Amino acid sequence: MLPSVAIAKASVAIAAPHLFCGDWQNRFGMRMIILAIITLSHVFPLKSSPTLSDRNIGFISAATSLGIFNMHCVRHIIGTCNIVLFRHDLDIYDITDLWRVDFSTLGNMGSGKTLRLAISHDTFVWAANAATTEAAFNDAITKLGQVSTSAATYLRAIPAAKWALYPQFKVIPLYGWRTTNFVESEQAKSLRLKPRLMLPFEFFKAYGTILMGETYYRSKQLKTWVDKGRRITPRAEMEFQTRLKVAEEYSAVFSSDDVAFVARVTYPLKRRRVDTVTPECSCVTWMQLKVPCRHILAALTGPESPPVISDLVSDCYKVTTFEDTVGSLEIPE
Repeated sequence: MLPSVAIAKASVAIAAPHLFCGDWQNRFGMRMIILAIITLSHVFPLKSSPTLSDRNIGFISAATSLGIFNMHCVRHIIGTCNIVLFRHDLDIYDITDLWRVDFSTLGNMGSGKTLRLAISHDTFVWAANAATTEAAFNDAITKLGQVSTSAATYLRAIPAAKWALYPQFKVIPLYGWRTTNFVESEQAKSLRLKPRLMLPFEFFKAYGTILMGETYYRSKQLKTWVDKGRRITPRAEMEFQTRLKVAEEYSAVFSSDDVAFVARVTYPLKRRRVDTVTPECSCVTWMQLKVPCRHILAALTGPESPPVISDLVSDCYKVTTFEDTVGSLEIPE
């Protein structure tokens, strides 16, 4: 799916360079990296798709000045929150300002201090991140505060719009991305080349090689999809078929020609409102992934043929979008 590609590439290319910068507050270095990526804006629309990163001050400042839509990695937030609890000797920083600190510059932590968030407490952080309303967000932070006041204070100091779902829920899709951790597992080539240890020129050369190979691979994929007459990406098609099957477990009650209330047959109390003309649903799947959810499919699927998926999904899942992006790139020979 295109959104995952865009975010993955942007995250890898932008988050890594700060590790070879001698000056962690160097905004020029980070701006240079970002500007280089923006030259590929027809592939990575950084102002409309979220770019996940840690909270390096140089990157945050550069992203803000360039108008790039940047979201903070939740796993990084949990990690730095643990450092806040682990290091009681950080009295040079006010706790409400700790989210701005680049913790990798603080050196080794003392071994005698062991206060950390338990894994069960991490659940509250993830719940706050996934909340679709401000009330649910505050409830998760409050529950965390019952086991760790410092952790709750730390999280409340971070702008919710930078790491929580609810401010973006009905505004812009984040496509399910919450952390940059997938980068390490999917970018084996990147890790083998060790670009994070390189100087700027070697770094760009290494990533240029990676992007060239990825572009060629995706151009081959695109040709296969076009030859097979595909209208959407294979994974989007697979997700559609899965949800279409699950939709059989739901029933729809129409209140008008255009509006239906959909609920699982075995649990009719929880309903979702579906507009069959737009189409639009009030659930997270539709709001954030922009693919037809089980509720929309249950409302649209009748005795006639099932709905045409290409009429329902966002443009980012369509093969024509890949033709406009990957298909337009020139690969050096």
